[in-house]
Amino acid sequence: MVNFFPLFINLTGKNILVVGAGKIAARRIRILLRFGGNITVVAPEFSDEFNEIINQTYDKNSLYNIENENDKDSLYRDENIGDKLNNDDTLEESKCPADLIYKKRCFLDSDLQDKDIVIIATNSSDENKRIAGLCKDMGIMKSVSSDKSLCDFFFPSIAMTEDIVVGINSNGKSPGETKKTRIKIQKLLESDNA
Repeated sequence: MVNFFPLFINLTGKNILVVGAGKIAARRIRILLRFGGNITVVAPEFSDEFNEIINQTYDKNSLYNIENENDKDSLYRDENIGDKLNNDDTLEESKCPADLIYKKRCFLDSDLQDKDIVIIATNSSDENKRIAGLCKDMGIMKSVSSDKSLCDFFFPSIAMTEDIVVGINSNGKSPGETKKTRIKIQKLLESDNA
């Protein structure tokens, strides 16, 4: 059995690609937004969960849309986001140090150019495997939601306060138990801060 070493990484300035915008990808993105980095999401369809992220109060100066990829000037800040804000159950703007670029289209191999980390979460295990192979060939660290054997790292369950971050992992064996443990730790952290 391979044991994964817990490692905390400074994501500031890192180029992170998320392939897919379903429920799993949206959960990963929501967490990544708290830790910085330049996050690009590529998916032909956006789930309600991902659309909710776009519509929430993440720093609207850090949210970008790609209208026409052939025209570099079409990269623009989504200025209309202020009209779509939902102040319930959202991160405060000050807690979003990341940039989020989203592209509503299929993955292209060229999307991997200059990426440091890739989260692969499409609804096709064959496509996930193909993308994982490209990442391996290019030396890019990857996490594949559909196949733990293809992962260079597991995306942890996170419990956190302003000063403490705890990452929990079961080596991909027991996500339910990991979630229960995260909830217990989060309650403990919150009770210590009360």
